[in-house]
Amino acid sequence: MTRRAALIACLLTLAACKSGSARLEGKWRGVRADGVSVEAQAAANDYATKMEILAKGDSLTVVAPGSRKTGNYKVLKEDSEQLVIATDKTLSGSEKETFTFLDASTMRWSVAEGRTITFTKQKK
Repeated sequence: MTRRAALIACLLTLAACKSGSARLEGKWRGVRADGVSVEAQAAANDYATKMEILAKGDSLTVVAPGSRKTGNYKVLKEDSEQLVIATDKTLSGSEKETFTFLDASTMRWSVAEGRTITFTKQKK
């Protein structure tokens, strides 16, 4: 019976980490950076406006100046305001990413402590 209980617990854990997020689905374009020094703001904004996030199913592509990385992700937590995902390390250099949704077409990606990039969803 212990083996069966462990198997059920494992399956429930896997089911809790779903693949893909309907809210993240689509093409997002960077509009600005926040949480940087005044001196770095112009360069950070320039970099942010050249970024894109493309999400389809559980596939995520991050396009930045001189870089394009694609990987898969799983949803760890999703509520009315935030989405926390686990990614391939090759995708972002991190294992967890947090997106905060300001409305249906605006989100902030927490890229470092106190630093975010704001994105707007592009129409199809």
